[in-house]
Formats: sequence, C-alpha cells, structure tokens
Amino acid sequence: MMVMANPRQFKVSDWFLNRKKDYKDGRFSQVVSNALDMKLRDDLERLKKIRADRTSAPSDQCGWIYPYDHNSDQQTEGPT
Repeated sequence: MMVMANPRQFKVSDWFLNRKKDYKDGRFSQVVSNALDMKLRDDLERLKKIRADRTSAPSDQCGWIYPYDHNSDQQTEGPT
C-alpha cells in the first residue's frame, strides 16, 4: 500500500502512473480514492466549460439547419 500512496519514493516511472500531466500543475502523479473522484469531476467540468463534447455538432448546439438535414422527408419515385 505504501507504493500506491507514494510511487515516486520507489522510483516508479512516469508512464506507470494513472495521472498523466495534470492540467493545473503539470506534474505526473498517482491519484487514489477520493482524490481520483475529485480530479475526474474537475476534468469533466473543465471540458464541459470549453464545450469539448464531440458527440454533437455545432449545428445541434446552435439550432442551425443545413440543406441535407431534410433529405429524409423527400419521397423517391418509381420502383425501388
């Protein structure tokens, strides 16, 4: 358990730690229990604030309408 709490004292490499390059202080660290929840919440709030959600396009967020959005309303004629 001592290694999990203080991995730097045991010369654990940066690539093995679970917190790569913290946004606020720029350090690598090993985060456990409540601190992990807090860091995750901070990261999600920061991403939400800068609108980094890639699941929706700007047209969905702003209500813009593009011509290709209404193609499904057109009926095809003739045999399919």
